[in-house]
Amino acid sequence: MRRLVGIMCIIVILMPYFFVPNFEVIGKTLGDLKAELAQKEQDLKNNQNEKNLTQEQIANIKQNISEISNTIENINEQIITLTNEIEELNKQIGEKNEEIKKIVNFLQIANGESAYLEYTFGAKDFTDFIYRAAVSEQLASYNDKLIDEYNGLINSKEETQKELSTEKINLTNKQKELGIEIEKLGNKITELESDAISIEDAIETQKNIIEMYTDIGCKDNEDINECGNKALPPDTVFWRPLNYGYISSNYGYRTYWINGGWTSDFHSGVDMAAAGGSPIYATANGTVAAINWQTKCGGNYVYIYHYVNGKYYTSLYMHMRDIYVNVNDVVTKNTVIGTVGGNPYVEYWDQCSTGEHLHFSIFNGRVGKDYYTWDADYYANRFDPRYAVNFPALEGSFYDRTTRY
Repeated sequence: MRRLVGIMCIIVILMPYFFVPNFEVIGKTLGDLKAELAQKEQDLKNNQNEKNLTQEQIANIKQNISEISNTIENINEQIITLTNEIEELNKQIGEKNEEIKKIVNFLQIANGESAYLEYTFGAKDFTDFIYRAAVSEQLASYNDKLIDEYNGLINSKEETQKELSTEKINLTNKQKELGIEIEKLGNKITELESDAISIEDAIETQKNIIEMYTDIGCKDNEDINECGNKALPPDTVFWRPLNYGYISSNYGYRTYWINGGWTSDFHSGVDMAAAGGSPIYATANGTVAAINWQTKCGGNYVYIYHYVNGKYYTSLYMHMRDIYVNVNDVVTKNTVIGTVGGNPYVEYWDQCSTGEHLHFSIFNGRVGKDYYTWDADYYANRFDPRYAVNFPALEGSFYDRTTRY
């Protein structure tokens, strides 16, 4: 019994790989595809508007940071000026004290010492005595008042210094906060740009697919399952898309060295290294559904619909140097659809390739008809091409399209 349960569990786990669903969306029309495309074009417009607003926010924040920097610079200059003024006031206080002491030692006068008597009683007569006494008191009083004023100025300037230093700290912290905000907005723009690239490619793909159904005579209110199948030749088996190649990367999670460091990602197909310009064939009989040119990640690539053993599939060929087919072309396994590219010095726009190779992916159903390239279903319905096409093991080579490994 336990063995039976174990076998059943294994079957359940392996079912997604061996039992491929047959997508039939009853009632979907060409008009439905056009409506979905219009919505996605509006999404792209909204995306661009949001990106523009974010760029305006960044520009405003940068202006604020620039203004704060100017303010901090002015504060630094004011602090330096105040420091010099305080030093000058302290110097003047010292000089004033020395000057008054030379005329009359007000400390001795205040203490009733002999200097007061010598100066005061050195008068020639009583009038001179009164005059000298008054001068001594005035000089002492003036000196005290002047020093009080200087000390008041010093205290005021020191207080201003403290306020400016506090303001400088607050402005510096504000600069840091604005810098963090710019970084967040920059990341947001990167996400929006990434989304825009994906949306733009998806829109182009969907336009191609609508063009295909239109060219074969589908009407807006006609079920495309009925009109579309007329142009899809059946087949029974998939062949490798190259005459020869080297398996440089498998489907699934991988770790590899690039740009001086290790990185990991999920690889959605099988990579076959081959000389640039090598012919690429359709993996099975089918109809060219969409073509994308000079995308930033994938370069030139082609989608082909297939009807193999009663089930629908879509194959994808990426990093192509040349494309020899057009949308709605009927192809066979012997049709050369283009050539291998992926050379970053030749296909300079292709930022996701480091060498000449063909990236080959395969999907359940018809991309753009049963689901869209912007849907989660697009990723959910891709599967390891090895379940449909025979390939040698990783780092193995093949020299024809049909020999089994």
